[in-house]
Amino acid sequence: MDPREVFDRYTRRFDGIEIPGFRREVFPNFARSTPTKPGEDGWVVYARLSPENVDAVIEEQKAYFKSIDRGFEWKHHDFDTPDNLKERLIAHGFKPDDTEALMVYDVDAHVPWKGSLPDGVHVERIETIERIRDVADANTRANDHPWPPLVDWLTRALDRTAIFCAYDGCDPIGTGWIEFPPGSEFAGIHGGGVVPAYRGKGVYSALFEVRVQETKRRGCPFIVVDAGPLSRPILLRKGFQFICETTPFRM
Repeated sequence: MDPREVFDRYTRRFDGIEIPGFRREVFPNFARSTPTKPGEDGWVVYARLSPENVDAVIEEQKAYFKSIDRGFEWKHHDFDTPDNLKERLIAHGFKPDDTEALMVYDVDAHVPWKGSLPDGVHVERIETIERIRDVADANTRANDHPWPPLVDWLTRALDRTAIFCAYDGCDPIGTGWIEFPPGSEFAGIHGGGVVPAYRGKGVYSALFEVRVQETKRRGCPFIVVDAGPLSRPILLRKGFQFICETTPFRM
C-alpha cells in the first residue's frame, strides 16, 4: 500500500458519512465536526491550506467554536498542508497532545489467529445497552482510568459498531469494538484493552480476531486505527501498515 494513496482514499470517506452526535461539514480545504449535544467538543481535520490562508482559517475556526461556546481539537496529519501547519497552530495558541500513528490493515492479507484462551475465558458480542456497562468497566480497569463518555458514545453508535467483551466467567476483563461508517471502505478499530492480570494470555489476539472476522463478513477491505506509542509496535506485528503520524492540538 502506498501511504499517500491510502491516506487520500481514507480521507475521502469523510464525505457523505454522518457521525452520531455531530454535524459534519466538508469545506474545500478542511473538514469540521460540530457536536450536537451539550458538553462535547468538536474537531477540525484534513487541512489542505496554503501559506497565504492558513492563519486566517485557523482564526476563523477559533472564532467559530468560541461563538457556540465549544472547545475543539485540530487533528494534524503529516500529509496536511502547509508543511509548517504545526508551527502555525502553536503560534495561534494551540498545544500538541501525544502523537499517534495512523495505521491501516489489509483485511484480505489476514492470517487467522490459531491460539487459545485460558480456561474459563471467552469473548462475547455485546448487543444491548445494559451489557455496554461491562465494556466500560473492563476498559476502565485496562487503562487504569475511567472514560465517562464511553457508555453514551457506544450506545449512540450501537447500530454501526460491533462491540466485544472478554470475560473470565462473568468478570469482564478485556474490550474491543470496531465501527463501520456507512459507505466507507475503512472500519475504525478501537479499544483492545485487557486488564493487567490477563495480558500475554491471548485475550488481545482473540479480541482482534473476532473484529477482523466481523470486518471480513461485512465485506470491508480495510481497518484503520490511531495507535498510541505502546500500541504501534504491537499492531505492526499484527500486520498493520504505518501511514503517517497524527497529532491532536488543543487550545
